[in-house]
Amino acid sequence: MAGNGDGFGVFVAWFHNGGMANRRSNWMLGAAFVLALFGVTAAILAVRFLTPPQVDTLIASTDRQAAALSMPTLDGGTFSSAAHKGQVVLVNYFATWCPPCVAEMPDLVKIGGDYQGKGLVMAGVSVDVPEGDREKLLRGFAADHEITYPILLPGPDSPVYRADMTIPQTFLIDKQGRTAYHLTGQLDPKELRPLIDRLLAEP
Repeated sequence: MAGNGDGFGVFVAWFHNGGMANRRSNWMLGAAFVLALFGVTAAILAVRFLTPPQVDTLIASTDRQAAALSMPTLDGGTFSSAAHKGQVVLVNYFATWCPPCVAEMPDLVKIGGDYQGKGLVMAGVSVDVPEGDREKLLRGFAADHEITYPILLPGPDSPVYRADMTIPQTFLIDKQGRTAYHLTGQLDPKELRPLIDRLLAEP
């Protein structure tokens, strides 16, 4: 945007100091310039705010890094991704106050049901700040949305509570315990399911 601002300043100086010989043509040219400037700005905003999040393909097997996730669960247990070697693990970071998180819950619940017993393990990581009765809030949320997979509770010093943490986020961990996929933004089940299938088919 700095370039656009500089260009507009140059135009203003020219319009006031060098265009008196033909005021009508200068005005028309100036108006055209301003309209073009607003058109470019509108296009930039449209790309930024209207373009849906891009879904990346799976990370190449040779480039995958080991993933280590271990947290207490809402029901009093512990979830560890290391305990699920040989299975594909889907981890979804969410918050009860996050509209796109809530919007994708039915898709996640359906994926969990459709892949039950087929080698997919799921877990949700709550980014709700650990204050007040967080557990009661999450139990009500899980019941309302019919969530049957474990909900994990990060500790109070976890980096998930940073102000710049973007949610929802979804990770897929392959059978060897490596991160194979990462999506920031609301998921599209039509694009996610083929990736799950590919990971399940891997040795």
